[in-house]
Amino acid sequence: MAQNTPISLALAAALAITAHSQSSAAAFTPGNLVVYRVSDGTAPLVSTGNAVFIDEYSVALDGTAILVQSIPMPTEAVDGAVQRQCVTSGTATSEGLLTRSPDGANLAFTCYARNLTPTGVGTLNATTSALVPRVVARVSADGSVDTRTALTDFAGGNNPRGAVTDGSGFWAVGGAGGVRYAILGQTTSTEVSTSITNLRQIDVVGGNLIVSHASSTALGRLSQVGTGLPTTTGQVMTTVSGFPTASPLGVPSFFGFLFVDLDASIGGVDTAYLADDGGDNVQKWSLVGGTWTFNGSVNTILAPAGPLTNPRSLTGRLIPGLGVAIVTVADASAIVVGIDQAGYNLAPQLALQTAVTAGPNKAFRGLAPAPEAAVVPPFAFKDGFEDPLAARSKRIVW
Repeated sequence: MAQNTPISLALAAALAITAHSQSSAAAFTPGNLVVYRVSDGTAPLVSTGNAVFIDEYSVALDGTAILVQSIPMPTEAVDGAVQRQCVTSGTATSEGLLTRSPDGANLAFTCYARNLTPTGVGTLNATTSALVPRVVARVSADGSVDTRTALTDFAGGNNPRGAVTDGSGFWAVGGAGGVRYAILGQTTSTEVSTSITNLRQIDVVGGNLIVSHASSTALGRLSQVGTGLPTTTGQVMTTVSGFPTASPLGVPSFFGFLFVDLDASIGGVDTAYLADDGGDNVQKWSLVGGTWTFNGSVNTILAPAGPLTNPRSLTGRLIPGLGVAIVTVADASAIVVGIDQAGYNLAPQLALQTAVTAGPNKAFRGLAPAPEAAVVPPFAFKDGFEDPLAARSKRIVW
């Protein structure tokens, strides 16, 4: 492991990530990062169900990493079955994408309401949602877990993949059924849009819902759902404005994405980083004259040296004076970090290094900044996205 230098110590403080135990869950530490982990390391990864944990780490760009705490999700219904089970498939690597709410106070993700079961009882994603509800879980800044939202009409016969919350409602996506909306605690949802049905990551960018997907009829692979945060049916998905319909590296297979504002002369976000698991790379795009322009990609990991394989989740933030810190998961087995110092509309200068490996019988899925109690203005960015609510000062947070 590399030795910390003064600059890496500063980066360690700036880039910290952490984790909890549900039996003694404490409030998350602002500025940390969390990962959705599958299995406890003892049970093998199986399609019939593994336990889910939300881990919080402290990670420096030099590869130094410390697991602080871990919050296990329930594997049996509790509180008179009000709080549902939250397990996932150990082999379905498209599941478990993670987001932080626009106000920073909550995490949202998906899982299944079924007890852990032995091999031979049925693959989770092949079940109907009426028989095995798809849970949209919320974990709050104080470490509390809420799994009451167990939907019987979402992602039936397919994978639940991602969700985003405003604290009281959820927008959820998966391998079938399009975008769904549900209020906390509901068991049924509203079909917001079925323009495209095979969806992956969903998040809020500039006040709008953005989704990545694998639709062969919409090669942009990144779409906006209606306008704002719609909760009613009939919304149309449109390719993100100005984004090309094909990648210079072939047909893209986007999962996680990060938008940041690097050029003050351009209104709103102007730089995008996209995890392309089909091309085994992290791509950088810049908004130039209203059109998204490809700047280049990163496809290697320095420590240990090797290719970047199957990147799916992606998060990061702007560090003033240094660049954009990027964190992604490689092949569900390692968290890798780096910092792009190139700036707006320039080829990425990004050397990814391994920070944490999952270890045997474990898998990493989604990444997000740790939630924190509601932040009172002024502040500048949340989750790397420009906050649309008001003009802010230059306090930068995950």
